[in-house]
Amino acid sequence: KVKEESKTCADPENAGCGGCYLYRQCVRHSSSACVINGYLVVAGKPLRGMEDINSGTARSWDFLWNVARRGCDSDRCVLITNPVKYRSQHQMHIHFRHYNHGGAAMKKRLESALCGTSGWTHFDQCGSAKARLYDHMPHVFSEVAAAYGGGSLRDVGVTVWFTSACGGGQKAMLLATTRCSIEHGISR
Repeated sequence: KVKEESKTCADPENAGCGGCYLYRQCVRHSSSACVINGYLVVAGKPLRGMEDINSGTARSWDFLWNVARRGCDSDRCVLITNPVKYRSQHQMHIHFRHYNHGGAAMKKRLESALCGTSGWTHFDQCGSAKARLYDHMPHVFSEVAAAYGGGSLRDVGVTVWFTSACGGGQKAMLLATTRCSIEHGISR
């Protein structure tokens, strides 16, 4: 991982660590974000991960979700971030992938729970999960930070799903889980 978890990958102590591989690959491009390996959006500036997202920083990084959506925006896609203890990289990155059989089942559960609702809803998944339906692609980090009281999202994982099952065109479903990762159970 890294030598000093409290510091970013830009810090000399962490610069050569394996957990900073994505950071090193992205900063070479000198952009605000880059796509790596055809399924990861990586922040182009030092940003450790969900632990650096809160109500004060979220708005600055919401654009990363739109970059990920451009990589995979069909109803068969899911966008994913993992919380601090459930990832191998020390640089913020968002997965954009097609979901697998487990993801199809999760999506159906979300549609059943969310279609016709408004606001955040408790969702039976690991930790204190919350889910919400949007008519549009929301400012994901900002919405989730507000839903969890504005503090650090270090223990929160987020998935964004797209659905046409709720009527009215394509909608976005946000699922925020705590202290777990559902990535490998839902995506290819």
